[in-house]
Amino acid sequence: MSFSNVFCLLKPCFESFPHPDLKHIKELNNARNQTAHGDIEKVRYKGRNPFRDFDCLAQIFVDSFAAEKALNKKACEEQDTKTSA
Repeated sequence: MSFSNVFCLLKPCFESFPHPDLKHIKELNNARNQTAHGDIEKVRYKGRNPFRDFDCLAQIFVDSFAAEKALNKKACEEQDTKTSA
């Protein structure tokens, strides 16, 4: 499965997950798609081009790290719940 397919499948979970670090996941996915399939001059993340604005690139890094950490934390909590039951 591609990232886009997985994102579409999990989108309802991301939208209902009560964790603020996941609020940018749709924008991260859009920026990833624009980079992979389009003109890098048109790539935008929060209104800025990460190839021209290095602060924007750093923001992508921080937001994606925060999202990954939140997802990993939730996965570990779920695993702990299953093993302790």
